[in-house]
Amino acid sequence: MATAVMMSAPPAGAPKPNPNNTQQRPQVATASGLLAMLTEPSPLLVSAALTRLLGCVDTLWHEVAESLPDLEAIAEGVSSTGVSSSGGESGEAAEAGVVPGLDESSRQTAAAIASRVYFHLEEPVQSLRLALEAGDIVAVGSGSGRDDGRDGGSGREGGREEDPYVECLVSAAIEAYVARMRRLADAADATASGAA
Repeated sequence: MATAVMMSAPPAGAPKPNPNNTQQRPQVATASGLLAMLTEPSPLLVSAALTRLLGCVDTLWHEVAESLPDLEAIAEGVSSTGVSSSGGESGEAAEAGVVPGLDESSRQTAAAIASRVYFHLEEPVQSLRLALEAGDIVAVGSGSGRDDGRDGGSGREGGREEDPYVECLVSAAIEAYVARMRRLADAADATASGAA
């Protein structure tokens, strides 16, 4: 004898089923728990916290800003006391606030998070510096509205707007380049006038 199982509708407010059958993560309401995980001695926990922070930094940047020194220390692989995570005994490194065994990917993720926070704090030079340390994690060129001549030279593909973060990085890079070229030109002029 077969029994029928009645399935009820999910309760109101329950997440809808994912048609792609991929795991859905709930939206993070506060970064405090993830920020606390940055001080854990386990590289696995720190790496997991960094990955989750990267996904919510644009909405919770004001909370993450309080941990900028920790994020920069992780990104640089040193603690605030200057102990490198690649050198010295693991006990010394853990004591100094550095997680021994943290991989390069986690350091780059920390740099990407800090770069985004500096962007929101309107510090484009610091944002650019850390974006460069983040490497491929900060993908400036991925579908970012490059000028291909099809749109009259506006630099926008199909009317799509450029990400303000990417615009900030590009602008800061151009400004840094122009300033460097001016310094080099001024130095060359000073050398040429001094020789004449």
